[in-house]
Parts: sequence; C-alpha cells; structure tokens
Amino acid sequence: MPIGILIIINMHLPDFTAAGELAARIDAYFNYIEGEFHFEKKPAKETKNEASAPQKVWDREPEPATIAGMAFFLGFNSRQAFDDYEGNGKFAHFLKRGSLRIEAMYEKKLHQQSATGADIRP
Repeated sequence: MPIGILIIINMHLPDFTAAGELAARIDAYFNYIEGEFHFEKKPAKETKNEASAPQKVWDREPEPATIAGMAFFLGFNSRQAFDDYEGNGKFAHFLKRGSLRIEAMYEKKLHQQSATGADIRP
C-alpha cells in the first residue's frame, strides 16, 4: 500500500458521534468569534456631577468568520481534511451549512458602503 494512502487512512478526524453535537460545535464557533466583553463604569472626562455611563470593555476582541477558523475550531488538522469531510462525511450537510453561513457574512460586507469593498481584517 502506498505511503500516501496510509497517511490518509491514519489521519485524525474529529469524532462527530451525533448530528446535534456537530451543529452545537458550529454554533459555538460563531458565538466564539463574536468576542467577549463586560461593562465597566468609568468616570466621564472632566465632569463633576454627571453619572458615568457603563462602557463596553473587550476581554477578547471579535474576529472575522473564516472556513479555516471553523475547521480548526471543530478539530480538523487541515483544510483538506475539512473539505473531504464536507464532501462526503456522515454529517457533511452541517459543514456545508456552516460554510454557507460564512459566505453569507462576506457577501453582506460586499454590499456595505465602502470605497474599497469588504474589509476582512479583524
């Protein structure tokens, strides 16, 4: 047996035992990329009698959704392994739906008012 086939056979793929588990992991990825924040009451600049309004303080900055980021979050070792599983895996339709969700996010950015188009930087 050629060595390449042995490598493919022995490749580690994430163990998705239930469709709901994979769907929950994909949703967890989209929640994760939104970042985390808390509110702090900080005094307003040079004011004496005004109450301070709570300000949002980021604990972890939001980041853009990417196919590679979702694959990494789900436990795939490579983009190729993700693409293979998306092509013919047991729960491929969930990965396709996650990829479509990312594609929709990028398309929305293309329609925003910007001279340079979509800004995909975090």
